[in-house]
Amino acid sequence: MLVTTNFFLMFARKLLLFTFLCAGSCSCAAATLAEKFFSSPDMVDAALSPSGSKVAALRLENDSQRISFIDTVSMTEQSVFSVGEYSEKESSIRELVWLDNRYVAVQLSQLKEGIKDLMDTKLQKRLLIIDSESPKDNVLSVRTKGWLADPLRGEANSFLFAKSGIYSKLYKLSVDKLARDGVRLGKLDRVDGGQFVRSNESRSIDGHAIRWYLKNDGTAQAVLYFSREEGLVLAEFSADGKLQTLKNWEEDDEKSKKSKKDKDTATKAEKRFVPIVLAGMSSSFYCLDINEEVEKSVYLVNFSTGKEEKIYQTSSYQILDILVGESGKFVGVKVLKDGTVFTEFAEENKNLSRKVESLIMGSIDSSRDGKTNIVYAEAHNMPGHLMLAKDGKELAPLGKVYPLLPKVLASKQVEAVLNVEGLDIPYLLNLPQDTSVKLPMLVMPHGGPIGVYDTPYFDETAQFFVAQGYAVLRVNFRGSSGYSEDLQRSGEKQWGNMMLTDILQVTRQVTKRAEIDSKSVCIIGMSYGGYAAAELLTRHPEVFRCGVAMAGVYDINLYINFREHSDGRADWIYKNIGDPREDYDDLKAISPLYSTEKLQRPIFIIHGKKDTVVSFEQAYRYAALLSKNNKPFELYIDEEMTHSYGSPESAVRLMSKVSEFIGSNIGSTMP
Repeated sequence: MLVTTNFFLMFARKLLLFTFLCAGSCSCAAATLAEKFFSSPDMVDAALSPSGSKVAALRLENDSQRISFIDTVSMTEQSVFSVGEYSEKESSIRELVWLDNRYVAVQLSQLKEGIKDLMDTKLQKRLLIIDSESPKDNVLSVRTKGWLADPLRGEANSFLFAKSGIYSKLYKLSVDKLARDGVRLGKLDRVDGGQFVRSNESRSIDGHAIRWYLKNDGTAQAVLYFSREEGLVLAEFSADGKLQTLKNWEEDDEKSKKSKKDKDTATKAEKRFVPIVLAGMSSSFYCLDINEEVEKSVYLVNFSTGKEEKIYQTSSYQILDILVGESGKFVGVKVLKDGTVFTEFAEENKNLSRKVESLIMGSIDSSRDGKTNIVYAEAHNMPGHLMLAKDGKELAPLGKVYPLLPKVLASKQVEAVLNVEGLDIPYLLNLPQDTSVKLPMLVMPHGGPIGVYDTPYFDETAQFFVAQGYAVLRVNFRGSSGYSEDLQRSGEKQWGNMMLTDILQVTRQVTKRAEIDSKSVCIIGMSYGGYAAAELLTRHPEVFRCGVAMAGVYDINLYINFREHSDGRADWIYKNIGDPREDYDDLKAISPLYSTEKLQRPIFIIHGKKDTVVSFEQAYRYAALLSKNNKPFELYIDEEMTHSYGSPESAVRLMSKVSEFIGSNIGSTMP
């Protein structure tokens, strides 16, 4: 049975107000197609009861989370709880887990101020218990502040609850002693049945516990806590119950400051790991690196030995949660993508190398006897979906990540490599099934760019354009992860150099294919991809006929100095991009802002005013100089969008405009 950690960031789904600084109306056909590819997921999470008789499903309905129970024999479904109806405040379900065959625990969260860089401290939590036998009439709640620490699957009617303060404690609580949610207690009633007493304590520490790490039997193995004396500490419990420090961030920061003059030591300080969940081995945890610009990587870290290993990276905007099985095996991640939270599942035995097959299929939850499973499947032309299986045979579909799309799309994929100056550069080419006519092609460099890569699995943006009759090329240029350490390391300080050379050389090679119209090539990207689109369009008008730059960087020095960085983040930037104090002229020379007079092809510039990663000032400055030099461009500013498409509604509007721009410049083979 899947174990889900308490690490969701609450996300707000907002309608975006657009400022149009460009003329024209959206293509109706493209808008209709965009609605299918960028709609909200139908099902975002699912959990199977220990007996396998019921599924607790978390669905999205009218932008509100809803829980329903599905009978695995009759497949009948009963809606039992809606976040929108329950609370007028901005709330989201962070966790959905069966306590036993009857009760489901639901962890609600609301955002509040907290300790800097510790996301859990910024969430106000409320625990509800839903009775699956009478869900409409019996929603219970824990009224004491805290959160679900462990469901204690081996014990019916019980669970572990964490309560933090100057002294933090774990309590074992009984469901049958809780009161109905929203019901006023009588004068003689005790809050939560009077269960917060010493006899129910499981563990206690001096300090404010941020996260408890528990074994399968509910025993606390470690704790992450904050105290005035020690700062932030990760400690492990010994056999006699004493705490042994594994990591003290305040001490390590002091050591780092003292040895900052040592260049090698400074480089080692570039990562700042926060443990999220136990990894099934002593002193080992699955971690996120909060010095990443946005959390996209999962690391396996042993805090005793200092050994670290990157085991997963996402191409989505941000990792919010890490999922593991009962044995501590990494299963997948919860991610934020285009304003929606959903689950990505890892390949079996996934590491920095990957399988050739472009298919993910595996069990994400199972009954206690292992006979009934919730299975997730996804491929390059198969949008992610969940289904119920018994004894290895598919029984019925449960839900889709892309509910308006068919199970299988009419597209094909080519996976290949091109050797560029001694290094193999992998790339993915997605094509419509019908290639009887020459296809216009879109080149889509990914963002990041270091440590990110395009996967061979389903990509809604690529498939959206394939459905319009375009070929779509995605290049995993040097600096990309997912293939080899050599490929990733070779991207250091190559933003405007070999990374662009890789994209250009692969593009030239692919345009020689019989299916491709080499005179109808456009380049489109977001973040670093937006930078690459602007720079390559400027340098090579003979290859690219137009460009779309979303959330792009046009002045690299301005980007680096845009905001204050932590020491570790600054070290990473200087190592991988450049140091303006030493490399100012070189960085200026590869910045599109300073070569606007050379642009010959039309470019569509898109940016959000709430982008905290790349300032929208980049777009305004770039547009101003393009205008001054009478260059062909369109500017599209979004008042609410951050460093991603935003909500599904805004993604539809945005991609409809992009389709219109591309179609007007290189055409489309869509009927």
